[in-house]
Amino acid sequence: MLESRLPGLHRLGSQERLSRLVEAGWLQPEEVALFGLECPGTTLENLSENVIGRIDLPVGVATNVVVNGVPRLVPMAIEEPSVVAACSNAARLALAGGGVRAVAGERLIAAQVLVATDWDEPLVRQFLAGMEPSFIAASNAQHPRLTAAGGGLRSVKYSALSNSPQPLGVFELLCHPGDAMGANAVNDFAEHFAATLGSGFPGQVQGAIVSNHAPGRPATATVRIPVSNLGSQSYAGAAVAERIETLSHWAQVDVMRRATHVKGILNGLLAVANTLYQDTRALASTLWSHLAHEGGTPVVTWQCEDETLVGRFSGPLVCGTVGGTGPAMPLTAIFYRWLGVHSAADLEEVLAAVGLLQNLAALRAIVTEGIQRGHMRLHARKSEEANG
Repeated sequence: MLESRLPGLHRLGSQERLSRLVEAGWLQPEEVALFGLECPGTTLENLSENVIGRIDLPVGVATNVVVNGVPRLVPMAIEEPSVVAACSNAARLALAGGGVRAVAGERLIAAQVLVATDWDEPLVRQFLAGMEPSFIAASNAQHPRLTAAGGGLRSVKYSALSNSPQPLGVFELLCHPGDAMGANAVNDFAEHFAATLGSGFPGQVQGAIVSNHAPGRPATATVRIPVSNLGSQSYAGAAVAERIETLSHWAQVDVMRRATHVKGILNGLLAVANTLYQDTRALASTLWSHLAHEGGTPVVTWQCEDETLVGRFSGPLVCGTVGGTGPAMPLTAIFYRWLGVHSAADLEEVLAAVGLLQNLAALRAIVTEGIQRGHMRLHARKSEEANG
């Protein structure tokens, strides 16, 4: 019987771990070569734990993309070819309206400190008012690079937690992350705050953790396409535009449709984020949290205005261009150059535009030839390759 307890695995090198897996019967000797450990410019050992190899995703490029008047070449790491093709096609359609206009959101990230206390809310807020200024100053002094980049801890707020079985309250720490994604910094602020409460506060800290709900103003993107450019072999442009508007309304009122509507947007966002080693889990969870908070407004909406189809993206896009894994990887600088990205705000704008274009492509396909035709045509190449 195979044994999953492999003591000391973390102290070995990657090749040694593979040898241990062979010895333990989990791996055949001839399979070792499949785990290609080469990673130019860095080492896989630094990126994860108990590293034994890597897997590859193809990187395609979406063409025709213009955001804020600047041509972009958009790298997309995804195993689904129709996503790259669809983004390129939608971007081509958007050129008729001058491309996409995008505005980055308010770059704020929050953390929470949960406390159990018998003090009522006004008394805790009075306590907080006495310590907040000095705490913020001391905390920012511990992060000079962040504050020099215009970031840092901005505020601490308190509110009682309603409907809890015991008297609980939450301190919310609000941070500007600069060009970083920011989770590590604000988590550090939160743990420091929890330790600073000390004996003067009559209560017990229950936990401190970053929040993946973005409290700031969301990023936005807008595209305006003359309806005459939307036609297909079977439908006039005006009919396509009206149907896209109808599908947009469908996503607003039907949760089953809305889930797939947003998943299609994430197809594009996460494919770009993958190429830059962004935290794709945080990006997705933040968007879903925003979706729930906004009462189901599905991130991208479409509306016919005179002879123009107008699409609008509105949602928080958690990302960063400094810190984390991305800057250490050999292709990241090239991809940022292709994207025209010099800051996290630039990256937000490109991501918002890609999400908008990806949704346009999906809706236009649904109302014209259907999703399956183009999707399966590109999928067939995988089967042909697998069958020789």
